[in-house]
Amino acid sequence: MSRSNDPTMAQRPDLPPRYARLISLSERDPRRAAKLAQRILAADATPWAHYTLGLILLRSERISQAEPHISTAAASGALIPGLRYAALVVRQLSGEGVTLQVAWAELIAAQLDAGRLSEAARALNEQIAHLNVLGQHQEAYELAIDHDELVQAQAPPADQARYAHVLGVAAGGRSDLPAAHAALDQAAATYRALHRPVDVARVRFERAWLHVRRENHVAARFELEQALATFRRFDLPIRVALCQKDLATIACFSADYSAALAYIAHARTAAMAFERRDVLAYCEQNLGIIAHYSGLWDLALAAYARAQAIYRERGQERLRLMCERNRAMVLNEQQRFADSLALLDAIIAPVQALADQIEIAEVMAVRARALHGLERTPEALAELTAAEQQFRQRGNVAAAAECLLNAGWIALDSGDHPTADNYFQAIGAELLTRPAHRWRLAHGRGLVAAAQGDSAAALDQFYAAGAAVATMRRRFASEHASSALFTQARRLYTDALQLAARTGNAVQVAAFAEQQRTLLVQQRLAGPLAAPPAIQQRREQAREQLQAAAATPTDAAGLETALQAYIDALLQARHLAPPTDLPDQPFDLQYLRERLTHAYGNDWSLLAPIPVGAELYLLLITPSTIALTTQPYDAALRGLLTRARTQRLRSDVYRDLTFLRGAAPRAWRDLRTLAEQLLPPQLRERLHPAHRLLIVPGGPFHALPWAALRLADGWLAEQAIIQYLPTLMPAQVPALDRHGPALLLGCATFGARAPDLPSAIACLDVAQAHWHGPTTRIEAAQATRSAVLEYGQQGRLRTTQLVHIASHAVAGEFSGLLAHVMLADTNLWVDDITRLNLDGGLVVLAACAGAASEVLPGDELVGVGRAFLAAGATGVLASFWPIYDRTVLPMVEGFYAELARHADPALALAMMQRRLLADTTAPEVLRTPYIWGCFGFTSVGVMASITAL
Repeated sequence: MSRSNDPTMAQRPDLPPRYARLISLSERDPRRAAKLAQRILAADATPWAHYTLGLILLRSERISQAEPHISTAAASGALIPGLRYAALVVRQLSGEGVTLQVAWAELIAAQLDAGRLSEAARALNEQIAHLNVLGQHQEAYELAIDHDELVQAQAPPADQARYAHVLGVAAGGRSDLPAAHAALDQAAATYRALHRPVDVARVRFERAWLHVRRENHVAARFELEQALATFRRFDLPIRVALCQKDLATIACFSADYSAALAYIAHARTAAMAFERRDVLAYCEQNLGIIAHYSGLWDLALAAYARAQAIYRERGQERLRLMCERNRAMVLNEQQRFADSLALLDAIIAPVQALADQIEIAEVMAVRARALHGLERTPEALAELTAAEQQFRQRGNVAAAAECLLNAGWIALDSGDHPTADNYFQAIGAELLTRPAHRWRLAHGRGLVAAAQGDSAAALDQFYAAGAAVATMRRRFASEHASSALFTQARRLYTDALQLAARTGNAVQVAAFAEQQRTLLVQQRLAGPLAAPPAIQQRREQAREQLQAAAATPTDAAGLETALQAYIDALLQARHLAPPTDLPDQPFDLQYLRERLTHAYGNDWSLLAPIPVGAELYLLLITPSTIALTTQPYDAALRGLLTRARTQRLRSDVYRDLTFLRGAAPRAWRDLRTLAEQLLPPQLRERLHPAHRLLIVPGGPFHALPWAALRLADGWLAEQAIIQYLPTLMPAQVPALDRHGPALLLGCATFGARAPDLPSAIACLDVAQAHWHGPTTRIEAAQATRSAVLEYGQQGRLRTTQLVHIASHAVAGEFSGLLAHVMLADTNLWVDDITRLNLDGGLVVLAACAGAASEVLPGDELVGVGRAFLAAGATGVLASFWPIYDRTVLPMVEGFYAELARHADPALALAMMQRRLLADTTAPEVLRTPYIWGCFGFTSVGVMASITAL
């Protein structure tokens, strides 16, 4: 721009007093100033009025509304002071990247040439602020120091405070935290004297960042919450989003992942609404951190890549390098140590150029992990020592303690327990703010105690570590996140169980097993979450993309990508309202016995098979005893379980085809062998037809139909009333009210999607005939996904006592998230089911494979039946595998006839199975365990009252 056309170079009039007063007011109360400016503009639409309103709207963070007013004022040709400055502020608040630096430099040069030193100082402050936003703190600091004299001599107090503000941020980015605090404190004091609460809040926001760099999370949270309250009071949406983004960071470090995800979701929604790609990148980076700490490695890498792309586009080199460092951390967790080291070696020089000593130490600590993984242990320890000293010098004692923790684990891996103990003893309370690392310290101390022969101390440490892991897992409303976090602690789980078993303490085995068992069911998602439209739309888009990818099974890579995107969408949508932070409920043997005895008298037994490495623990609890049986979990037993569980082989097992072909000397060989190995002698002695056998399965035992185990010349179904529980500490639930409302959902035709089910509508008729309460039927063409979801969203399922579904249920072969119930128009997916808003009641799935689930580590199950429990159902009756349509109706008739008598689903199922076995006039196919044995009943708890047999 030539000097003759540049309004900054011409003689300009001063701002008229009334506009100057409005702009001054906006520095104290932007909302009030905006209302007054709008009134003036409505009465007198002069360029001055447009400029004033535009500037005030900028301070109100209404950039899209401000820009037209600034443009109108500029187009008028009026010589308005600060007009070009305001246009650049529009671009800066819109999130423009490194290209804006050139424009700021040109404006400052023009103002200096014109002798407008005060305006030059003001523009200089914003150029420095923009460098800070870009992460170029060293350049920002140097620019500030070079022009310190100009600002101090020419700028008014408010601009001097702004200078101290941006200088403090630049110093913080260089790890000079004392200087940063001093500058920010100076800025805050001046802003307070000038009665500018918004600017005081902005300083609080930056001070919080300094506290985060030292991991003083209590102080950081206090500053952010104070700033957030001010930003909300003055309705500043971008600042609110930035606070939420940083609160998410603190929640990540504190392992409060549900709160972090909620903050991210709200900040992301604001970023999308205001088209702030920089804020969106921060949210993606934080999402990557959560996925990283929870063990969702692929999801973390994808989130980091999305953030990195935006940082590269905007020229935010420091933040891009941080993403690279985080990617290296994930590669370490994936055991890709060579890839991690190569990435770190590529970024070490540009990181050093940032002059940020804390970030350099972060890179050294990650590099140490890669070196140790490559068995370059001396180099790893040297890097950790240097990083620990660097962190301590900069006041980040938590990061320094983490370096000692990692050094201790290197010593443990080398078998050097005394050295490991020295490292662990050097760590005091520094890791209190880091639950994700504190449990590793307790685990390490437990291993040292075990090596020293102090089993009691070791078990105490293991239990404390496990409790911390369980607390973090319960903060997720995602099976995959909870399971991935368990995977990181699998060694702890194994060490604890094996030591407890070696000491012969069955109660401790139960306590450790229960501590990490199926925690999401304990959380029990309570109906639909209040997701904003943008999040709902993203979840629906991800679901549709996954459904399309699943229709093309040959594209495995595309299916995996679509699945990760769907998990990402669910993770965010389910945490907009964080799940309840449930307290730790340790295993209580007396409480368990009292609850079960109240329901079943003394005629009950509880069996929990717990596979641990090469051993299988069979935990048996009765009203008077608790016993632990240990046996090899060897290739023979694993192979037998595989035959009994997998689709291709189970037909041989449950139809006994091997014996019928003459390849086995005795009938039902596999089912007899399973009974011998899985039912301890103490249990077999207790069995009789009225005995209640409660099974809490683990791992592969979830897919085993225990009723079909063969005992002597009979079946386990004939010797016990079998009921599955997801946990050793079942809740007490109300008895089934047979007079309550019922929903009957049926679909018989599916076009080219699946074979017809002629018996589906007849099953609804049977359920309706036997149910004592009012019934609602949704069937045939009316049985659509939208109709079912609307029924749940209306809250009508809260009072429903029975939900009967007659249709196809499909188990996801690639992932449990692909499991669904087929309806007339499309499919009701697992996530749809968890949002149905049940509040108790029985679900009967007269549908194929409704009980089939993907079993994730930590016994988190993903499937149709488990989804109904997560939605709030008291119990689910479902089949483990697909069955013939013509055999469903007789079983449904038998079940509902017994349910009408007993109001006890487990008993009704047992009686139905026994009647089929005893009915010699029934077709032979109905009397094979392949048919009657495929159904099982799972309850989240024990009913308050049970009808006796």
